[in-house]
Amino acid sequence: MRREDSDEEKGRAQARSRRGRYERARREEGGGRVLARNFRRALQENGTADLLDRPVRAKKKLTPAFWKSLLEEERPSALVLWLGDEDLRALESANTRAGTVRRLFLSYTLLGENPRLPANGFRDRIYLTYPFALPQAAQPHVYRARAWLRSRGVGGAREERLRLNTYFALSVADHSMMRLAGNFFRDYFVECVEQETESTANPGVFPHMSLGPGQRFASKGCYIVRPSTGTQGGLEVASGWLVPYS
Repeated sequence: MRREDSDEEKGRAQARSRRGRYERARREEGGGRVLARNFRRALQENGTADLLDRPVRAKKKLTPAFWKSLLEEERPSALVLWLGDEDLRALESANTRAGTVRRLFLSYTLLGENPRLPANGFRDRIYLTYPFALPQAAQPHVYRARAWLRSRGVGGAREERLRLNTYFALSVADHSMMRLAGNFFRDYFVECVEQETESTANPGVFPHMSLGPGQRFASKGCYIVRPSTGTQGGLEVASGWLVPYS
């Protein structure tokens, strides 16, 4: 190896060290596995940090001892947890503090609605991936959708995202069927769905909806949010709308 190449490699290693070390815990099955795979891919492509992976068996219960060992022995600068709400309860009860952790990344989708976020020094370091429309930026069409649902006896706050998503999916299908005008071909129907996804009134569960040839996920990004310092259970925006690999 030439000296120039050696010096360049050392420089990259030092840069990675300054950026920090990521520790990641995730379940071996379910949504956390998909998130973990794509997160590792992004880090490898950017070369921004070292990553220590801790897969957790599907039915293994995480204990305070698990979290104490992870935080005090590995001393990560950033902690990425693709885990559910129940898994984080042991972290809060562990007799340890955030220590070297400067940022704690969580998935709002995996945590579920109104998650109980860990305290003991972690709260002001928490960042969540949030794929939904921001609560303070409600789409105008949501009021019309809510009124329509209430008039048919299926309103209410409980599981509202599920109802609004169903309303939107059926609206897209309805408008697409009307556009067929008797030309009942599968490929043409799919093309109509792709077009109607962008033009049908979106009640706003997922912002920036779009489809196209080969695209089968209408919402492809997320916000990064933080727990609000002024409102109990509220969220504050920490980034704009982010789309991976765009």
